Amino acid sequence: MHLVVPLSFDVGTHKNLKKVSIREGQDDSLGINKTILAIKSALMARRLEKELGGPVISFDTRNGLSFLFPRTGALRHLFIRGETKYQAKYNEPYLYGLFIRITDGLVKLRADSVVYNNLFSMRRDSSLLARSMPFITRISNDSNALAQCRFKRNNQDFTMGYCGQLSQRKNVEFLVQAFLLVREQFPATLIIKGNWEEHGWTKKYLDKNSYPDIAFSSWDGNVDDFYREIDLFVLPSLFDDFSNAAVDAITQGIPVLLSNTGGSPEMVENNGKLLFDLNDGQASLAERIEYAMINYQEMCREVGGLAAKYTFSWEEEVFAYLRFVHNAKESGLTGDKCKKGNDQPLIR
Repeated sequence: MHLVVPLSFDVGTHKNLKKVSIREGQDDSLGINKTILAIKSALMARRLEKELGGPVISFDTRNGLSFLFPRTGALRHLFIRGETKYQAKYNEPYLYGLFIRITDGLVKLRADSVVYNNLFSMRRDSSLLARSMPFITRISNDSNALAQCRFKRNNQDFTMGYCGQLSQRKNVEFLVQAFLLVREQFPATLIIKGNWEEHGWTKKYLDKNSYPDIAFSSWDGNVDDFYREIDLFVLPSLFDDFSNAAVDAITQGIPVLLSNTGGSPEMVENNGKLLFDLNDGQASLAERIEYAMINYQEMCREVGGLAAKYTFSWEEEVFAYLRFVHNAKESGLTGDKCKKGNDQPLIR
């Protein structure tokens, strides 16, 4: 089974699976290189299917642009890890973002299968997918951490943290401003781990004389130390489906406060103690943080009940799904027979 994916996508080692890498160009302001990558992926899948006569999978997490080009015999699987309009607005160059918003419906109609990692986006697309009848399923989340609740504080001073992208969508400065209100009443530290060097707003907070208790940490491939250092994880995002970092915090027994947008309420089962409303402002978030500091054991118990849920691996779930669809094709369960399996669990 040949899997056509971008060079940077790590597929691991799987029996009877060969990765066919498509080299990616450097990012540009218009997103031209991403469009070129989609064209290359489509052409490669078509050539392999023709030459090998065996199963070829066109696997796309980039809104399935490769599906727009001439139809091939390859199975086309679209993995949705965020709602298109938000990805286009916050994560992509303007013209490229506009393009993927325009083509979003067509891409989903052309997919053989659509896989979501949250119910929020899945439900938003329900009317569209009901017309096209692709095979639909859901991966519960994409955390690879194991549950290891600790129920105790690590530091003398309370330490809160955020780990992830620092784009506009993530709204991290909102957290910084709430933290500054907290530290007026309580000794505390804030650790922000991510691509802070790429964002101008962070420069203000690098002054150690004015902000000695705010630390920025770059990506280093290992986030274990980050989770060992923090007592509370805060996600101030304007929109998130399933935050990997927040799920990893939950699985390690670290209390979380998540903005009640996107898939976050689903992530914590709408537990009001673990959610906050961005519309209430930074002062309200500061009050919620102070509550978490004072009632820390209670907050730990709240996430402790969730931790056992989140032991999935994105890679393993993806390939379990691919194996299932491949086996279905080999068994003749293709076309309508396969597509009518709406919202089926993964089969190993």
